[in-house]
Amino acid sequence: MAELDEKLIIPAGKAVVMLGISLRTLNKWCDDPQVGFPKTIVISGRKYFRANEIAEWIDRRATHNEKLRYHGRPEGKPRLMPALDVE
Repeated sequence: MAELDEKLIIPAGKAVVMLGISLRTLNKWCDDPQVGFPKTIVISGRKYFRANEIAEWIDRRATHNEKLRYHGRPEGKPRLMPALDVE
């Protein structure tokens, strides 16, 4: 993902567009420490996020999901869908 200025903050509305999720999902992620979503910045009662922290979080999840995808598969073959995974 492109380098983002660490001072750039975005409102929650732009974060949900960036992530392709609903505001409700964003709020759930913020409330669940296991998700590890970046810390909320509250200004005048509105939620903001550091854009670079969201980008880093996306990269970490992609790396984590890639590791899970290849874990335990013969010759590093990805598991596409359990129902279609025949050899």
